[in-house]
Amino acid sequence: MSVDMEKILNEIGIIINDKNEVERRKDLNFEAEKIPLQAENFRLQMENLQNKIDMFNQSERQIEENKNTNIGIEKSKDRLKQLKFKMESLKDDIYVLNTQRGQHVVKIKETTDLIVKFKEQEREDIILNTYKKCIHRDGIPTQLLKTYAIPKINKELDDLLVDVDFNVWLDDNDLKLKLAYNSRLDAVIDAISASGKERTFASVSLKFALNQINMKSKPTLFLLDEVMGKLTEDSVSEFVRVLEAIKDRMGKVLIVEHNHEINPDHIIEVIKDDGDISTISIN
Repeated sequence: MSVDMEKILNEIGIIINDKNEVERRKDLNFEAEKIPLQAENFRLQMENLQNKIDMFNQSERQIEENKNTNIGIEKSKDRLKQLKFKMESLKDDIYVLNTQRGQHVVKIKETTDLIVKFKEQEREDIILNTYKKCIHRDGIPTQLLKTYAIPKINKELDDLLVDVDFNVWLDDNDLKLKLAYNSRLDAVIDAISASGKERTFASVSLKFALNQINMKSKPTLFLLDEVMGKLTEDSVSEFVRVLEAIKDRMGKVLIVEHNHEINPDHIIEVIKDDGDISTISIN
């Protein structure tokens, strides 16, 4: 970007030099405009010399003088030719300079427009970089998550798993779900690396916590689909207590389950007859 700017500044310097050259050509044009007056003066001189020639015919005394006059006339003619040639050359130069001036005016406008676009693009780049910093992993969303959401999520997890022999929390450094047993709080692992029971408790608890901190929607139905497949018979009763705590907060817990009997309040059965028509019954 600095190379492009240096190039633009060099072009502006060249344009300024060309402008100065145009001014110099204007001065030359002024001198050229005086040539007709000089030519008129020379013409008068020629008439004077012609009078002298006429007088030469009348007086032999003036023969020698007339010769000198003729020489002067010839020199004046040569000088006049030179001035005419110079005037035509200056006219050509003025035409070229005027053409170049028009080109430079266009180039100055294009350069000015380019500078304006560059500044606009620079401003947009600054805004974009600022926006990227804001939405970066360490930006505003993460800060809001760490300062607002994660503490509430962890509070819900603590309250729900108060009777379980391990703790589950969302770490605010790597944003991963962590787990540690109450007897070994220093042995922290990722919840995804834990046993089937621990993962089941952790995932269900996290789902509940996320529902509770949702400010836009407060669901009254908590749906679980075959989440007890990893639980042993000894763990089922402990898990049922967690479900009871969820039901107290949300109102209804709907479970799709085939492996364990959990003594539900109601059983929804779906029965398909020989005609492939399903019937739902609630007991």
